[in-house]
Amino acid sequence: MSTAARAKALRRRTKPSIAVRVRTFWVVAALVVCVVLAAGIAIANAPQLRVRSIDANVPSGGLVTKNAVITAAHIDPDANLWLLNTGAIRRRLETIPYVATAAVHRAQFPHPAVTLDVTLRTPTGCVQSSSGTVTIDATARVLQTDCVSALLPLVDVGAGPAVAPGAILAAPDVDRLLTDARTVGEHIPVRIVRRDRFGGLEAIDSRGVLLKFGSDADLPAKLALVEPIRRSVGLGRPLRVIDLRAPATPVVEFP
Repeated sequence: MSTAARAKALRRRTKPSIAVRVRTFWVVAALVVCVVLAAGIAIANAPQLRVRSIDANVPSGGLVTKNAVITAAHIDPDANLWLLNTGAIRRRLETIPYVATAAVHRAQFPHPAVTLDVTLRTPTGCVQSSSGTVTIDATARVLQTDCVSALLPLVDVGAGPAVAPGAILAAPDVDRLLTDARTVGEHIPVRIVRRDRFGGLEAIDSRGVLLKFGSDADLPAKLALVEPIRRSVGLGRPLRVIDLRAPATPVVEFP
């Protein structure tokens, strides 16, 4: 055998096979994975990264307390600050009926801390139905049971299923009724605004007098007649009904 042939055969014997190279690669890869996992576990359990404090910024004067926000966030005090699911925390906060938006902020220094910021919904009216009374905001989200303030317009939508706080009230015509209630309330103190059986607008004022408006298309003009009618019948004489459905010929009824 020539010298060149012997050198070629020697190189063939000393060159590692594909199986050996693959085995070496997987051993190295497994070691790297183990190191990464160990480092990840160490970081996840590092006491320097555990949540040390949780605070909340809540608008003053609202009906949601700081403690209620922190409780709803449900953050494990032993959790790793940087492994918190902030999206899930935000969604939990937004299940509070009065919460409009929520944000979660993390800070590492001077110690691992979480700050929760919320904005609150504004009550715009109260809705009474056969299932009870609720307070709603401008989007018809139910904020609480009962009416939060006697200063809010109160409308009666008749029959309807119970709606839990946090849900959307699907009562038909509620937006228009609340608008009419605010319009009436600007002129006359009223207890409640509702529809009659024909779909016309009516209200019961603070004196217990039933005001029948019929169509609300000319509501301001009809409202302007109420006080003159009261004066015309005498302030000391009780009224039961003021019927303004035909504003040119209003009708009054006495007890």
